[in-house]
Amino acid sequence: MSTYRYRFGGRVSAYELIGCRSPKFYVAKVQTRNTIAALRFEVMTQLKELLTEAGIRFTETKWRLIISSRGSFLLVPAHCYKTSKGIVRWKVHSPFLAEKQGLITFRLNPGNRSIQDFVLYRSAPVSVWGFTLPDVFPNVAITVHKALGDVLEEVLEMPRMKVRRRSLENAPDSKRNTARR
Repeated sequence: MSTYRYRFGGRVSAYELIGCRSPKFYVAKVQTRNTIAALRFEVMTQLKELLTEAGIRFTETKWRLIISSRGSFLLVPAHCYKTSKGIVRWKVHSPFLAEKQGLITFRLNPGNRSIQDFVLYRSAPVSVWGFTLPDVFPNVAITVHKALGDVLEEVLEMPRMKVRRRSLENAPDSKRNTARR
């Protein structure tokens, strides 16, 4: 694939050079995927800036933020689609859903080009690959917010997690501070 990309600009461009045209839906799907990736990067950047401004320690991985004493939160987009009856729904796809972590999803407007709002799950739903968001959230552990700052405020109001600390007496010598004076 890197050869195609280097010589022709990508697989689609290589096919077009030999006279094959890709279906329009394929090009549109790639554009939508790139737009959503850019939105996700923007949301992650804003969230990191808000945490830094608030003086809260966090660790970042590709898909989640681990917020000091608050736990791990997965950041996933919710793709907008219409059902056969014309009802708008949102589909969340993620192979990384785990029961004991929080989930922040950003629901996209129809067309999947901009963010409508944010949904905070205090505990991610149990799912093999993904799930569909309902219109109404009856559960108190699921809240909808218009701004990312409101999501962060609610995360910070969550009860602090208990941090297990190992006793130094039982720790191996390499973990223990051996400088005694």
